[in-house]
Amino acid sequence: MGTAPATHSLTAPTVNALADGLNKGEFVPFYQPLWDVQRQCWEGVEMLVRWQHPTEGLIQPDTFIPVAEQSGLILELGAFVLRAACQQMMHWRQQGLPEGIIAVNVSALQIHQPDFVEDLARILRDTGLTAPALELELTETLALEDTPILIENLHRCQALGIRLSIDDFGTGSSSLARLQCCPVTRLKIDKTFVTHMTTEPKDRAITDSIITLGHNLNLSIVAEGVETATQQQLLEKLGCDVLQGYRLARPADAKTTEALWPDHSV
Repeated sequence: MGTAPATHSLTAPTVNALADGLNKGEFVPFYQPLWDVQRQCWEGVEMLVRWQHPTEGLIQPDTFIPVAEQSGLILELGAFVLRAACQQMMHWRQQGLPEGIIAVNVSALQIHQPDFVEDLARILRDTGLTAPALELELTETLALEDTPILIENLHRCQALGIRLSIDDFGTGSSSLARLQCCPVTRLKIDKTFVTHMTTEPKDRAITDSIITLGHNLNLSIVAEGVETATQQQLLEKLGCDVLQGYRLARPADAKTTEALWPDHSV
């Protein structure tokens, strides 16, 4: 398993510093594998972005993403992430790695853009990646938002064959009616429930309920933040489909991930 470099937090960067970092190519992709429980192999990866700051080291997204969203720079950063993800997955396919999916987080500002789907389709054409190999992750609040442009863009993504998932599920205020109508194929259980599920009966019950609800709606279920063998065993017992977390692999660069992918043992 790969070990990610040390990361650092700092005070929120200025908009100018963030723009400068984008212009200089300081934002780098990392990848965390997704473990398919039934097939006992990697299903794919989630792409995560880090800021390789020249003096502060590797900066986590919770430091710079809020500034990017507030300033609108999330559009430029998000476009970079989507293109880099598709290019990397296509490269892995050309290298003969097992075919899999690549999941990417998208922001509210991105997916509310009228030309979002056209830009996404262009990236797929340019890179040669097939649409079903790409999964877009949305927050629970965003995915279930009832706005015309969001609903239209989600259904257009679905029509292209792109997968859609709800990230951090269980922390928002979901409407079951909206969930039934939303064109998602997957729910990702928030890691706070996974962290405490082996010691807190309520967290275990919530996790079990989300898995049951998702399966009843024909949705695949991913558990985030799996860090121990006990958590892994319990999630497998409850019928969770896909696992993600330090227990399986830490986020790593492309080279480390590529070396890890063919190793199907955990």
